[in-house]
Amino acid sequence: MGSGAFTADVRSGADGRFRVRLSPGTYVLQALPEHGAPLPRPPAALRVRVYVRHFTKVTIAYDTGIR
Repeated sequence: MGSGAFTADVRSGADGRFRVRLSPGTYVLQALPEHGAPLPRPPAALRVRVYVRHFTKVTIAYDTGIR
């Protein structure tokens, strides 16, 4: 079981991509709205597994509220 400790704060680039080096293990990724804006709504937290010598691809989808 994880420690629940904060690990990293990461910002995406202009293309929406980000990269962060992490030790192998399971992490909880929590996307946040930019500068506290109400929209788009950030998704629920994602559980992500990081393996030794592998990239882990994660897709984060925001809810714009447009229907």
